[in-house]
Amino acid sequence: MANLTIADNDARVQYTTDSSGSAGAFTIDFPFFSLDDIKVITTISGTDTTWTRAASSPSSSQFTVAGTAADDEGFTGGSVTLGAAVISTVVTIYRDIVIARSTDFPTSGAFNIGSLNTDLDKTFAIAQENDTKYDRSIRLAESDTDVTMLLPNAATRASKGLVFDSSGNTLSAIVYPASSSSTTSTVSVGGSATSSASYNTTTGAMTFALGIPTGATGATGSTGTAATIAVNSVSELVPGATPTVANAGSSASASLNFGIPGTAIWSTGNSFPGSPSEGDFFLFTAAVGSGLTWYDTNGTSSLTAATNGDIAKYQTSNTRWVKQTAILGATGSTGAVGTAATIAVGSVTTLSAGSSATVANAGSSSAATFNFGIPQGTAGSGNMSSFTLTGDSGSNQTVEDSNTMDIAGGNSITTVVGATDTVTINADDGTAVAKGAVIVAGTSPASVSYSSGTATVAVSDASTSAKGIASFASADFAVSSGAVTLEAAVVKTDEQNTFTKAQMPSVFTDASANGTLVLDFDTYQNFHITTDGNVTLGAPTTEASQIGQTGLIYFIQDGTGSRTLSIHGDYETPAAGGIVISTAANAVDLIPYAIIADNRVALGSPQLAFG
Repeated sequence: MANLTIADNDARVQYTTDSSGSAGAFTIDFPFFSLDDIKVITTISGTDTTWTRAASSPSSSQFTVAGTAADDEGFTGGSVTLGAAVISTVVTIYRDIVIARSTDFPTSGAFNIGSLNTDLDKTFAIAQENDTKYDRSIRLAESDTDVTMLLPNAATRASKGLVFDSSGNTLSAIVYPASSSSTTSTVSVGGSATSSASYNTTTGAMTFALGIPTGATGATGSTGTAATIAVNSVSELVPGATPTVANAGSSASASLNFGIPGTAIWSTGNSFPGSPSEGDFFLFTAAVGSGLTWYDTNGTSSLTAATNGDIAKYQTSNTRWVKQTAILGATGSTGAVGTAATIAVGSVTTLSAGSSATVANAGSSSAATFNFGIPQGTAGSGNMSSFTLTGDSGSNQTVEDSNTMDIAGGNSITTVVGATDTVTINADDGTAVAKGAVIVAGTSPASVSYSSGTATVAVSDASTSAKGIASFASADFAVSSGAVTLEAAVVKTDEQNTFTKAQMPSVFTDASANGTLVLDFDTYQNFHITTDGNVTLGAPTTEASQIGQTGLIYFIQDGTGSRTLSIHGDYETPAAGGIVISTAANAVDLIPYAIIADNRVALGSPQLAFG
């Protein structure tokens, strides 16, 4: 608290925001008596906009005022916060006290000295404001003679300009040229050109009269040679250079040399290079979900992610990367595997003995069907008297001519004699008590494949909807003699857990914050931010699943100090008063927060930890 002092101040202060934009808070460095005494005007390209004061939660055309209260009455200073950030804008803050007296003192006896001081302070403050308006108005120099500055009445000065008389003493209203016209006349050949002008001060009409000598008609010249234009050369310049064109010929026979800047990709990958130059291009060859700092194609909105194929161009003037229209698209999907070619045997025919064998494709190049022609062999001579029959065990048997050979079935094997001298050997189906043929069939998640007489049984990986083979992190379980035991340290979500080690929250760190900073509450709980300039907290990254999350935001002033903190409208502060952090060099402010709704973050008052 302090006494209110009316210092020699013009009760007016201006700030200019940069291309990143700011909503304040803007410091008020002069005293005022009521929050309504403060007025705000913003100026963009010469156009003024007057803002209105709101008690809290200002709209995009309103502002709030926070004052530092004095001992007696009024405020020694304070700050203004706009309801919306303004970009490249002049912000004018000034005091405008209503000229009215609300107190009266008794003619005798005691009276309130504080009220008297306040009235005197207001009197000097109003005189101070009038002095500021006087200094910013048109007035005569102290050394000038007395001049009649009285304006002509409205009817006389309407649609006219104001001028002083020849002595510089009296203001008069005259009509400036409201219209003009000209006339021309011909002067004889060899005569001198003439001109005159007249001005009607009543109507504002300006009239010009010109006399133009008639020139003698010259002889018709011969037809000139037609001019030519040709392209002599086209060369590629370095990326970012200014295009050039030069005439290597003459005005009648032009030969143009063109220089066209090239476009080069400076680097590729998924993170920007460290030392780019003006006009350098960067191609993202992989998607980046977050953590980037670059801008959209208009250069106004910050970006934190990129997709495969995005291209950025570097601007030295703004020291930033800006997204360009994609030049390269993302890698296309792999084409479908073509249909495998097939080969089949169509027919086998017997040719006459001694003829040539034949083969022909009755299908196509991708689905061949071969027909074979095989010549008969020449009939042999002689006969068989006997042959020997042998097996894996037992005694050899001699089969004499005219005898019958019997192929008998054995254990789980049966034989069948069929037409065309054929014996078929079958294996009986195996049972639990008898050997025989067994077919291995797979049942999900197991499957069976066969190759070269070998059956391979495979079990597919497990999924959320199907059984199969699944693996776990070795740190979470142990297996012994087929028994699986979960580690005690594995957290269970359906019962209370006791932790024997401290659980560390995720922490985001920015050692040189400057400009707009977007806090990712989806990924981090606590934030350590060291300033390297004024910081604006942009729209936070929150989701409905983060409601109820709490944590701390550490703001650490760098060695320079005096850095300010501005916040986006999604951050809510006590009494909508905004956030003012300590400005001392190396000071540390702790700001508690809680997420109370999607894209609504409640901030507590900063607490100075040390500094």
